[in-house]
Amino acid sequence: MLSNGVIYEYNKSSVNDLFIHLSAVDNDYAVRLSDRTDIKEYAQKLFEKSARIEAWDSDVLVGLVAYYNNQATNSIYVSNVSVKNEFRSYGIASNLLDILKDNVIKNNITKIVLEADDSIIDFYEKNGFTIGKQISDRSHEMEYYKDDKDIMVSICCLVYNHEPYLRQCFDGFVMQKTNFPIEILVHDDASTDHSADIIREYTEKYPDLFKPIYQKENQYSKGVKITMTYQIPRAKGKYIAMCEGDDYWTDPHKLQKQVDFLEGHDDYVMCAHNSIVKDESTGIMRCFNNWLQEDTYGYSDIISKNWFIPTQSMLFRKDIYDANKMDRHFYNGDYYLQLCLTRDGGLVHYSNECMSVYRKGVGISKGDTSYKNNLRLIDLLEYMSALSDEKYKKVFDDKIATLKQCNVKIDLEERNINSIWYKIRYKLLVLFIKILRFKNPGVGIKIIH
Repeated sequence: MLSNGVIYEYNKSSVNDLFIHLSAVDNDYAVRLSDRTDIKEYAQKLFEKSARIEAWDSDVLVGLVAYYNNQATNSIYVSNVSVKNEFRSYGIASNLLDILKDNVIKNNITKIVLEADDSIIDFYEKNGFTIGKQISDRSHEMEYYKDDKDIMVSICCLVYNHEPYLRQCFDGFVMQKTNFPIEILVHDDASTDHSADIIREYTEKYPDLFKPIYQKENQYSKGVKITMTYQIPRAKGKYIAMCEGDDYWTDPHKLQKQVDFLEGHDDYVMCAHNSIVKDESTGIMRCFNNWLQEDTYGYSDIISKNWFIPTQSMLFRKDIYDANKMDRHFYNGDYYLQLCLTRDGGLVHYSNECMSVYRKGVGISKGDTSYKNNLRLIDLLEYMSALSDEKYKKVFDDKIATLKQCNVKIDLEERNINSIWYKIRYKLLVLFIKILRFKNPGVGIKIIH
């Protein structure tokens, strides 16, 4: 292959060619190659064990992609991508990656994986790669999947210590009966149980469906917006479905029903449905919404009504999400997402059919109080109110006022309880002292009122 006078070849280089090239680009790495390994030994290893796509200018090796085939995972791991500095304006690195991607398609390989310094992530994203797990403080894994243009739905699943529930969650995904392709994007946030093992089990069983990220360090605790940072940017689907690892779907036709509706209604941005709430502490199951009718809802409804869209019921248009970047981190991230999706007038179709189960008392929210949650909601609503059209101001103000009044009531109830408990403790203390006096008449104790 010839481009701009540069010829592209497979495995043409000798060990010495590789050594000269790698020595020439040594200073171009964020951490010099020579500081990490012996370049001559590395050149020998690439020559003996890697496959290589090479760019040549006359007899000089000017660009290189070296990679290894992993037959167990049907993937390619890229060990080296490098171009001599004076040839970088020719687009050689992109051409080398394009040739590699063509090989992926021709050989039905699932994906390409490489490690990239954070300073060049933009380059790989422009070449079709998506950001994966964090490798170090300054680098991430990048992934490229074979042409997924026909994928209709990307299922985003966040996992952290969901071992007891995860198989039920994944079974709800793989049982979906659709006339379109789907992908399952799983993000494990450095679970300390056996969640990662279960993810690997399902990935091996369904390699064309499951696309996992395994974090070495917990990202949520660092304030990273996981869905926005790792999940949706790599989604290939026209629509995004949400379900965390401790919840699950019960209807095998859920996705087909929701996609059919959105495909026929361009003015709707999201579909949602009712759900069963399962209390893990008691085993009691109830309906998520007993008061809401199947209907069309908009921005004002999302603002004013109590939380009525279960996260695992949501299916929304990815292009609407892309057009409404979520630039802040809020604890109530799912509600923030619903507000952003409908802010510009998009409609929500809500079905009263229960097609999923939401587990109560599991995960990070199980110890939260209503008072704290209300404060977080007020913070979010005040932020969204400032961004929204003036016509929504009264709806926001009314909802914020209701939450504040609710917190005043909670505060008064807590003070009253504390006051009663103080009186009980005081009476118990008086009784204790009387008993002490009775048993020890000579002890002088004075009770101060």
